[in-house]
Amino acid sequence: MGFLKFKSVFVFFSLQLIIASSSSINDLLTDVFTFASFNVSQTTLSPYDWRFIRVELPPFYSSTSVMINSDVSLDHKIIQKGPKGKLPMVCFREGGPPLPDVSDAALNDLVLNSLNESVGGIQRLQNENQCYTLQKNITFMLTYEQTPPGVYYFGLFNGLGPVRTQSKSVNSGSSYTVSANVTTEGCWNPTVLGQYCNQTVVAPKCIEHHPDEKDPLSLIACGNFSDTICQKMNETEIKSVQVWGITESLVVWGANVRMNTLTPDSGELSMMCYARYNAIPTETAYDYSVDIRIIPLILQNPKVGKWYFKIQPVYKSRDSKWVPETYTEVCYSADYDLYICPHGKTGPRCAWKRYMLEAIPKENSTAPIYYMPKNANVSVGATNFSVESLVTRTFHADELGYTWTYFLANTSGNAAAKHLHFQLTSDKANFYGLFIRYGGLSTIDIWDYCYLNKSISSTSTNHSIFKLNDTEGKNISIYILYAREGLWSIGFRHPVLNSGSPLPNSTMSFSLEDCPNQCSNHGICKTYQAAGGSTSYSSCSCDRYHGGFDCSINVVSEEGQKWQKMLLVFSNAAALLPAFWALWKNAWAESVIFMASGVISAIYHACDIDWWCALRFSVLQFMDFWLSFMAVVSVFVYLALISEQSKRTIHTIVAISTALIAVIDPTRALNIGLVVVAAILALLVGCLQEYYTKHKQPSRQEQVIIIAKRLGGYYNWIYLVLGFLFSSMAAISWRLQTRETYWLWHSLWHVAIYISALLFLCSKIRDKGTVYGATYDFAWLDSSR
Repeated sequence: MGFLKFKSVFVFFSLQLIIASSSSINDLLTDVFTFASFNVSQTTLSPYDWRFIRVELPPFYSSTSVMINSDVSLDHKIIQKGPKGKLPMVCFREGGPPLPDVSDAALNDLVLNSLNESVGGIQRLQNENQCYTLQKNITFMLTYEQTPPGVYYFGLFNGLGPVRTQSKSVNSGSSYTVSANVTTEGCWNPTVLGQYCNQTVVAPKCIEHHPDEKDPLSLIACGNFSDTICQKMNETEIKSVQVWGITESLVVWGANVRMNTLTPDSGELSMMCYARYNAIPTETAYDYSVDIRIIPLILQNPKVGKWYFKIQPVYKSRDSKWVPETYTEVCYSADYDLYICPHGKTGPRCAWKRYMLEAIPKENSTAPIYYMPKNANVSVGATNFSVESLVTRTFHADELGYTWTYFLANTSGNAAAKHLHFQLTSDKANFYGLFIRYGGLSTIDIWDYCYLNKSISSTSTNHSIFKLNDTEGKNISIYILYAREGLWSIGFRHPVLNSGSPLPNSTMSFSLEDCPNQCSNHGICKTYQAAGGSTSYSSCSCDRYHGGFDCSINVVSEEGQKWQKMLLVFSNAAALLPAFWALWKNAWAESVIFMASGVISAIYHACDIDWWCALRFSVLQFMDFWLSFMAVVSVFVYLALISEQSKRTIHTIVAISTALIAVIDPTRALNIGLVVVAAILALLVGCLQEYYTKHKQPSRQEQVIIIAKRLGGYYNWIYLVLGFLFSSMAAISWRLQTRETYWLWHSLWHVAIYISALLFLCSKIRDKGTVYGATYDFAWLDSSR
């Protein structure tokens, strides 16, 4: 994938050189080319499993198609009536992997309707928390006009909820296979953009004016500088202005607006200006709009990056009869002015302080990267810094009488699929109001996350990107999960302070973490690879009793933990029943297998429920399943009327084959069928081998009749029926067990399966015995008798 991107970018820039040096290729400037394409190989989604697909939309992209194929086949009635949390679904998000189970918003808005064709018209993905039920074929079409360039993640989930990250030994439920194809197309010419590469974008020339003594603001003026330009009524003018750093405001001025022809009525002429961050605006998709003929468009604290402006003349006739001709032109002048404070300053008259935090890697730390103020007096190895000496002290206040202090951190190159963690510790509650924003400075009206008076608010409907740990106003801990890369600002709003005003003792920490809250000490942090790129992400793998994204949710109560430990571990004592019976009947191999199976199963489940681990979990899991498979087959081998030598041979073959089954994937449902088939084959092979050893030239028809008559005397059929009855109970228990009831039904499975083994062992009459008053010696079917 990396080589493909490099190759595409190399071809792209090579063509720019060709375009610049040759005019004969101008006809190709609006053509579309395939920038990148990759396939996500078929993968299996087990119950409560998930995968992430990373899709990068470059600035010059035109459209991207994400085609997802699966073997999901759910009846529409089941989808409508079934629990939403257990449905397979696909979710998306800008900047980082989606986390729909952090809040209930995704399930409440889950789209349950059939999506047989494609999902189109998806706008403003960064402001949505939308999920769709996974189906056989879904195609997401992302276009330049609808979806701004950036990094997006598609998440494939097979069930949601706190148990998604809970540790489990066996997954119960349906599994699905999923594959995907992602194709991104781009425009040859970087100045001609849009879905069809037919919209010319012009970057106006800019001139910087330095501040004077009266006004500390710098001015960067861009545009045609009062020169009049004309455009036809059915045409639009698209400009792009780059905001390189923290900017106080971006103002679009319109003047001298007029039509170059006389109108038969006195209608209204408007010059609509649509503004959009990071993408070309349209009449339906924009961030701001205003008639610049009447008032200027003012963007307070615009985000760092590229802003696009679309100027559209609109004429409203008074009598609704006259319509301007297509050749009618509207002339106007437009200027784009950026007002900037000196470095480290912002606010009214640039009187407020702002600090740039620099990334400092920390080895052997729970957070790999911390952010500290540049040139600040911070001790080496510190993970936080004092706030008092950095707070703004001035009489210049906002409209509500407060002053602000800002801390900025650029996480580009560091925050890919990581979590931002902000901490504030103070000895005075609620002294600071906190306003966090991505891309630019926050204000009382513009912010993404706000903490004020012990309450938290968010302007985004995607609540999965925010988490607030307990706060009493003195100890605040905020996580922004899978934060987007780029500029983040934290605005401290506080009372007006002069040089002698007292301040609370406060320390601040700002860091990037792989897993939030160290998985609450109830799990471990694991790293995975996202499909579609080299980006990795981390998530918590919780213990048996906890779940949730940070393992903070207590899935099992303390009382429930006691019952789980007792039942899952001590239910294996039922293995003593077939073990001692086999020992009494001198069946040494069967006795050892059942005894070892019960002991290992008890030790394995003790480790699985985080009680005590004698060996590594993977080793115990392999031994538990392998010995369980051996125990099942050994019962069938015991029932076969064969010699001890033949039994040893079959046991050896079975031991090897079941070990291979257990080591490949011990928990898959297919193993049960394979083991049962192997057990039946062992029984048949043993019987046939012994039969043909005793009878060299049997009459096939006669021997079938003899076998049918005499098998009734070799087994106690009451025990056989009871054995099958308890085997059915074990199968039902296995079928009914879920993530929530696994501890109960699996314990019942232990008891039922070992009792059934005992009954099967008891059903065989060895050497000589009496069955219903008849005496049999058990030489194999001798035709002379």
